[in-house]
Formats: sequence, C-alpha cells, structure tokens
Amino acid sequence: MDCCPKPHYSWVWRNIIKQNHPILREGTWWVGDGYNILLQHKDWYHCLSLNLHDQRLPTGTVGDLIDHNSVSWNHNLVRSLYPPPVASQILQTPISRTKSVSDKLVWRHSYDGEYKVRIAYELLNSEHLAPPQQVLRNQEVWYRIWKVKTPLKINTFVWRLLHDSIPTFSNLKQRGISIDSTCPFCNDHEETSTHLFLLCPFSRACWHGSSLGIHSSDFSNISIQHWLSTVITIHNYKDPGSMNYLQSLFITLWTIWNHRNQVVHEGISPNPMQVILTVQTLSCRYGNAFSDQQNSNWFSSRPKPPTQSAAGPWQLIIKVAGFRNKKKNRRAYVYKAINTQGDFMFFGVNSSLARTAPGVLLEAVVEACLIAKNHGLHHVLFLSDCRGLVKVFNSGRASDGQDNVRLADINFLVLNGFLCKMILVPHVLCKSLCNIARQATIMPLKLCWFNPAFL
Repeated sequence: MDCCPKPHYSWVWRNIIKQNHPILREGTWWVGDGYNILLQHKDWYHCLSLNLHDQRLPTGTVGDLIDHNSVSWNHNLVRSLYPPPVASQILQTPISRTKSVSDKLVWRHSYDGEYKVRIAYELLNSEHLAPPQQVLRNQEVWYRIWKVKTPLKINTFVWRLLHDSIPTFSNLKQRGISIDSTCPFCNDHEETSTHLFLLCPFSRACWHGSSLGIHSSDFSNISIQHWLSTVITIHNYKDPGSMNYLQSLFITLWTIWNHRNQVVHEGISPNPMQVILTVQTLSCRYGNAFSDQQNSNWFSSRPKPPTQSAAGPWQLIIKVAGFRNKKKNRRAYVYKAINTQGDFMFFGVNSSLARTAPGVLLEAVVEACLIAKNHGLHHVLFLSDCRGLVKVFNSGRASDGQDNVRLADINFLVLNGFLCKMILVPHVLCKSLCNIARQATIMPLKLCWFNPAFL
C-alpha cells in the first residue's frame, strides 16, 4: 500500500501523502483461492516463523489454510498456527464461494477497499492521530452550524470562517501571494479574519447598530473563531429564540464579508448603515421563507413508504433470518425455501463468524442462491425482517468492507442469469427461523437438507 507523490499532484494531495502515517498504509486482503497471498505478507496476519515451516503449508500461502472442497477455512489448521484472537479474525474473513473475487489487497478504511482522500483526511484529523485545534474541540459546533435556518451558502461561509479559510488579505499573503494586507475598511491594521469581523471600527459599528447590539470592542483578546464557536455552543438549537439569534448573527457576518468584497472589487465607500439595513432585509426574507417551508411541511401528508412488489416469475421464495447471542458473542443464520405452490424445498442452518448482522445474513443468501442454482432454480425471491440486510442487498454497498466479497458472489450469480430480489417483511414471518438460529448460537451447528421429492 505504497504511494509516492508525483510533481503534477496538487499540494493538498502531496501533503496528505507526505504524512506517511502508518494508518494510511494499512491494507487488508479480499480472499479468493488464497494462493496469491503469502503468509509472510506484511498485510496478512502475523504468525511465528516456526509455524510457517509446518508441513501442512506446502505453498506458504493463504490457500493452504482453506478447505477448497467446502470453500471454507480449515478451522483446525488455522487455530493450531495462530493465537486465538488472530485465528478468530482470520475465520471471520469471508472467502468467495463463486470464485468471482480474486485475491486482492485493498485499503482497510473504506467500504469498497479504494483509497478515499476524504477518509484519509478524517483519519489524519481524528483525535487519535493529531490533537485538534482549540476551536475544533467541541464537535457539537459543526453539528449546530447546519441547524441554523439560513441559505446553505451562508452556513458554508460560517463553516469556512471557523476554519479561518476565507481569503482575507492576511490568509492570501500567508499562501505566498504578494499583496497589500491592509484592511480595506480602516486602512490601519492587517486584515485578519478576527480584525475584519470583530476589531475593525467598521465592524464594531455594524455589530452595535444591528438588532443584536453586540459590543465587539469587549472581545479584543480572543479570535473570531473562538468567539463564534462559543456563541454557537451556548445557544440551544432546539430553542426558536436562540435559532433566530444565530440566524441574525450568521447573516451579519455574511453581509460584512459581501460589503468588504464590494469595497475591494467595486470601489464603493464603506457604509455601516448599508450593512445594517441589508441584514434587516435578509433576516425578514429568510425568516419568512423558512417559516413558510416549515408550515408547508407540517400540513403536508406523511409520505408513504415505497411499495414493495413481490410480483415476478419466481420459482422459489426463501426466508432468511439470523440471531446473535451477545453473551457468547456468537451468530447464526437460517434459511428456508418453498416453491410458489407452498411445497417445502430446502432448509439450512449454520453458525457464522461474520462481524456484522448483514454479513451473517449475506452468508445465508449466498449459500441459498448456490443451492438453488445447483438444482436448476434461477428465480428467487428473498424475504427478510432485517432492514440492514435489505438496504445492503438493494444498494450493493456494505458498510463493512469484507461484506463486499459476499456481495460480489451475488453479483456474479446475477450476471450469469440468476434473478433474485429481496423485500422487507414483518418480524412475525421470520420469528420461527430466529428461534432456530438462537439454538445454533448455543453450540456450533451446520445443517442443510433438500426435499428428496424434488431431486
């Protein structure tokens, strides 16, 4: 998982790569047949060198740990070579049942295994990697910004102001742009964000003359970022009065910035009264607009959930259910298939080591699909009471990267003429299967039965 910055890369991308933090280079394997993954690979699980010379490992690859007849891990071999915590993680790693997934090294921190700059940025700025700045410590601030009822462009402007990323003359100069950084309002001090919005005589007049009546001269020892984040935090976003206050505050900041741009780019004379009147006009306009929107939403009828149609040329209807024993930290799944005449076709129950609830049920879906396909049945309707599974199945995206191996198996079957669909059903329809799955978490169990009358 190595990446070297090239000369034509942007400075943002080059600086992210130069961080060289170990967490950005963490990889994980999607397992196909395992013969392309060396047991000594740095992104595979660590094993004692003595164990790697075991006679049961002729190729020295992960393929030696797999029972290729059943397409599953050789549990006894894995547990004899690795310590229990590591062995448990290996056994939780899914293996492609359809051989549609080849051995592939992917990035550990994204759902699809692809490197995401956004996720890398979040990792680098998380409190475990880099101590956040003083203004960023209260994460509640970022949540509340978007609750204020102003247009998105104003909320975004306030967000950028809190990051001190708006193009004031001081910021432009720090980025290497040769420019006079004097404040265009007072022509006396350097134009920093704190000076522009709090300390400049022009801004003080705007704040004092506004409906907020703020005396910004009292804030000479703090930055605009610290003051603004404090104001946002102390106001309850569920209180209408507090939200109206923050709305006026945001609009005032936005209007001061727009007036500053007119002074710089259009050559107008600074006029605090124009800012004050503009703030009053915009406050009334946005207040009425959001009030009308709220009333419209209040009187509108509640949207109906999308209709789930079971119509189709289905040959089988398969119910899948799972259960997790929290005390023993075990999971199991059950599936039961009937034809459209109501005849019982096949049934299966199995213990699972998957890490997520959708992952457990995806195992059941893949196993049931393979059984149906092997008996010449290619049109299957799945029923499940798990919203997470239905969402993952219909979207084709899983929050856990390893679950994508199971989704790849399903996609492979679909591309080869297998038609399947899944709909959400009430829990009462799957309750009996859940009780069976509960029993399978008490002791390891694997059972698959096909009605001999249909063989």
